[in-house]
Amino acid sequence: MKLSTITTKLRKYFNDREFLKYTGQFLLMMMIIYLFSILSLGIQSPTFTYSVF
Repeated sequence: MKLSTITTKLRKYFNDREFLKYTGQFLLMMMIIYLFSILSLGIQSPTFTYSVF
C-alpha cells in the first residue's frame, strides 16, 4: 500500500513538465561547472618547476 503511494507520487512529479525543465537545467549547470573545474586544472600554471635545481 505504502509503496504504491510512493510510486504514484513519483510518477506525478516525473510527468510534470515544470519539474523536468528545472531538473534538466540544474543538471546542465552542474555539468558545466564540473567541466569548467576540470579545464581549470589543466590551465593552472605548475607551482613546482625543475629550474630550482
